Amino acid sequence: MPSAARNIIAMGVAGYLLLLIYDLASLRKLPYRFLFSLLGYSMQAYAIVSAALFEQQLAVSKYLWLLAWPLMLAGLSWLLYCLFLYPPLRRTYRDKKGPALTTEGPYALSRHPGVYGYTFFVLSLAVISRSQLLLSAGCLWSVINLIYVFLQDRFIFMALLEGYEQYRRNTPMLIPNLQSIKRFWATK
Repeated sequence: MPSAARNIIAMGVAGYLLLLIYDLASLRKLPYRFLFSLLGYSMQAYAIVSAALFEQQLAVSKYLWLLAWPLMLAGLSWLLYCLFLYPPLRRTYRDKKGPALTTEGPYALSRHPGVYGYTFFVLSLAVISRSQLLLSAGCLWSVINLIYVFLQDRFIFMALLEGYEQYRRNTPMLIPNLQSIKRFWATK
């Protein structure tokens, strides 16, 4: 593997490390912690685009390529909605009294709904760009994303968000169940 490819993969991993540092800084309510978040997401985005443009080696049928477009757009839309655009989520890290727990909309469906959007987006983009590097890196980054949300779920959010233990009891971590689907439709 060329060193440029390793650097792209490492940049994506470093993006997750910065997001973890952001969460830890949020526990301490450190000023300017949003910079870690900004850098983490920026590094992830740059790594994804760089990997998509790096090489085109995948042999992809026209039908799979066409199917990947709506999956990529749906994944990106869901990811952006869950992480940045869902209005009640703004309270989570910006509330003056401290972080507020969001349990409605996509967060009624599962505790980490953005995981699906990220995975669909990255892997579909790998098919669209025909990038072997993005396919490999996207799989790795998706596994790291699962580890990251596990750490958030078990350690960070338990300390950061009041009521998170009750939320954990009532809402599945990743795979929606019938109850969470009903709550999602009732609160969206």
